[in-house]
Amino acid sequence: PCAKIAYLDGSPVAQIVFCPEETIPFIRDPRKDVVSILCVYSPFPETQRKGVASALLKNLVDECKTGLRCMGGRPCHFAVTMPFSTMGRQSLIELHKKNGFRQGHKEMFLEIKGKYVPRDIPEYHPLPGDLDRTVILYTPACEWGYFYAFKIEELIKKMDSGHSLEVYNIWERPEEYIKRSLQKVTAGRS
Repeated sequence: PCAKIAYLDGSPVAQIVFCPEETIPFIRDPRKDVVSILCVYSPFPETQRKGVASALLKNLVDECKTGLRCMGGRPCHFAVTMPFSTMGRQSLIELHKKNGFRQGHKEMFLEIKGKYVPRDIPEYHPLPGDLDRTVILYTPACEWGYFYAFKIEELIKKMDSGHSLEVYNIWERPEEYIKRSLQKVTAGRS
């Protein structure tokens, strides 16, 4: 993933993490010339709601119009993201809405040089062998992904040191995510 960082008085105060969708190893049938915004992060309360994250989004969208270096200089058809609400902070959903993103199929999008094309976004379904163990899938593209994955692992080990537990970085082990997103839901199983 690529990142842009916003500075205020010489200190980093926010970041946006993005990449061409076709470079994400755990996405089946990625769309060409589509940028995926993986994370927008502004951790400091004093800089929130001051336009820093919006400035980062605008800067990325402007570059998407003229051509992203990570896409070989080609402009983007559209940008997509899967934002979430955060407690005590500005909602990422509202941030993206405020910056022109609209709700698509299980994702938000912003048309740039083309029309939005939805893709099938599979849902996680455990494998039969997962039912007696804990499987943690995380992405390091989010600054909290790694922290929470290993914090959960630590808590589970503390509660039951003999419990079967697997932790997978889905950028390094995309097959672990893919094989669980291909499963069909059977009756009585969630």
